[in-house]
Amino acid sequence: MIYEGILPKHDYVFGKIMEDKETCKRFIEQTLDIKIRDLVYLEKQKTLDPAIDVKGIRLDVYVEDDQNTVYNIEIQSANRGSLPKRSRYYQSVMDVESLNRGSVYQELQKSFVIFVCSFDPFGKKYMKYTFDNRCQEVSNLSFEDGTTKIFLNTKGKIYNVSKELQDALRYLEKPIIKEDSLQLSKMIEAQFRKAMSDQKWRQDVKAMEIRYQELLQEGRIEGRAEGRTEGRNDREMEIVLGMIEEGASDEMILKYLKISKERLEQIKKYTYKNILNKEKI
Repeated sequence: MIYEGILPKHDYVFGKIMEDKETCKRFIEQTLDIKIRDLVYLEKQKTLDPAIDVKGIRLDVYVEDDQNTVYNIEIQSANRGSLPKRSRYYQSVMDVESLNRGSVYQELQKSFVIFVCSFDPFGKKYMKYTFDNRCQEVSNLSFEDGTTKIFLNTKGKIYNVSKELQDALRYLEKPIIKEDSLQLSKMIEAQFRKAMSDQKWRQDVKAMEIRYQELLQEGRIEGRAEGRTEGRNDREMEIVLGMIEEGASDEMILKYLKISKERLEQIKKYTYKNILNKEKI
């Protein structure tokens, strides 16, 4: 079911769907071909702020299972490039978070970073790409550092995933339930309907999606003309202020722009300071 152009693959919507524990658990099980007894949400849209980077990052879905394994699921509707390095960064800060909770490095948790992409991130037509660390000289020698990165391609043509996951990935692109639709698609559909039944939330999501795309497009045009770091910062600030003017909540701004809470507060303070200075003139 499609609601005014809002799709379950949209960043904020997908995160909302994955807030349902059973749906999230089923999604991970189908992606990794495993069974999970229980999941714990470490923190809704958690901000990880390792000492190595003051900016911090926002995680769409961040959960831990009953076997002490952690999972980060990220939805990607547009190809912004640098996915491999982004996945590396996400995994590294998850490790830092684990250590911050009192572990020593020998006790680092097994972790998976899963990107759900509405495009083929590597151009090989596979529906699933899995990366772990292996020895180049001995192909069957695994490094076993406990880290795995997975990229799912909703438009893949080589079906190297279960039929249920294949069906669900297709559903994210075209949310229509058919007679032969499988369990995961039906679970996602149920949570999608539940989220969309909140009219106020649905209107906010639609308004923010439109405004964000407009401002982002304007910013990209400016950025190409300027070609400076300052230009990128100005665009980010412009987009944030535009979303605030449209009535977006902090949560929605953080979700859409994937900036840290600290960066958002910095922009707000800068804007407030400028307003006060103008009033004094």
